[in-house]
Amino acid sequence: MQNLKEVKEGLDNIDFEKVGRRIQYIRKSRKITQADLSAICGCTSNHLSAIENGVNKPSIELIMKISVVLEESVDYFLMDAPHAYPTYLIDAQISEKLSRCNVKMLQTINGILDYLLEYQDFIDKKTENQVLCGFVK
Repeated sequence: MQNLKEVKEGLDNIDFEKVGRRIQYIRKSRKITQADLSAICGCTSNHLSAIENGVNKPSIELIMKISVVLEESVDYFLMDAPHAYPTYLIDAQISEKLSRCNVKMLQTINGILDYLLEYQDFIDKKTENQVLCGFVK
């Protein structure tokens, strides 16, 4: 379980420009205007435009409304956030890319993943040992 400081830092690191670009991309692909989406979601067109351009941060309530109207998961819009739901990223992004790879490429990717997972385990164990020894707070 993460401590509250880690969660707060993760929330502070949400890339709202990417969130806005995703909203705009899906909105346009669904052929919905900013005026229509903003009217349905209960915000102004100017506010929605500022969100799509990464100037304003959408509230959780607004992201949920946009998600419902655009028929896209909230996870889609937030998948780059540090605490995003990893299964969505795997299903929506990585699996599609992997399906386009040939066998040789998949073998290479598998080897890279093995190396990265070993490194992650090493870092996790090192951090765990530091916590047990009182070096990390």
